[in-house]
Amino acid sequence: MKIMEENKELDPLEARFLMTGATSIEFDRPNPTGANGWLTDKAWASVLELSRVLPAFKGFDKDFEAHIQDWERVYNSAAP
Repeated sequence: MKIMEENKELDPLEARFLMTGATSIEFDRPNPTGANGWLTDKAWASVLELSRVLPAFKGFDKDFEAHIQDWERVYNSAAP
């Protein structure tokens, strides 16, 4: 990662998000899998923050919700 950062191939904001994950627990919308669904509230908060903070991922939250069954298959897959 350091080499990529020095070569300007890695966005520092994206790298920080990768290392720390979501720092906010703000929910613009409720967890689409429900209270006891396969997606934890923490993971959903990460999806929301990723979409809100990183320009490259703008709209990912809505796409994630639109394809929630596909993401559940990935989540449950032994070889995603």
